[in-house]
Amino acid sequence: MGILSNLQRGNASKGVRAFSIAVVMFGAVATAMLSLVLEDLLPKGDPQALLDLKRLGILLAVLLFAGGAVWLRYGVRQTSGTLFSVQVLDEGMRDRTQEQGRNSRAVAAKKHMSIRVLHRWLDFETSTTNDVIDLEADCREAGAQLQLLVNTTPDDGKHSVAPVMLWPIAMAVGGY
Repeated sequence: MGILSNLQRGNASKGVRAFSIAVVMFGAVATAMLSLVLEDLLPKGDPQALLDLKRLGILLAVLLFAGGAVWLRYGVRQTSGTLFSVQVLDEGMRDRTQEQGRNSRAVAAKKHMSIRVLHRWLDFETSTTNDVIDLEADCREAGAQLQLLVNTTPDDGKHSVAPVMLWPIAMAVGGY
């Protein structure tokens, strides 16, 4: 697991790229070795011709290396990526992700390569007219900002969204 943890601390897109190149190279060598092994297995005019065990050994070794490269690439892609921390709360509300001595963003950041933050503190009282809280412009702006963050993030792994907002606001931001 040392290779994965080192790559998680470094640039994941380089790790994914390196493992992808290794998979392609090992796949090409495995294809060539498979054709040689199949050639040995086909009937020949010479009854003394046997399966060359070196070719079979190389084929098996290359297949193991290719499988390992696929596994490592998968591991880097699954543990890397970007966490989008999206928070839209009223100025008077508490951020409950900071309670009980645990910072959920710090815990989530350990599992991701990078974290993008979009935090908005709104004043619901000034946005209220006739007992209706109108946050349409704020939600539209937060949705556009989140879309910009997602679109400008490198595709080096998975994307996770960690919303901290009331569900009607989350629906509006997600809709935009």
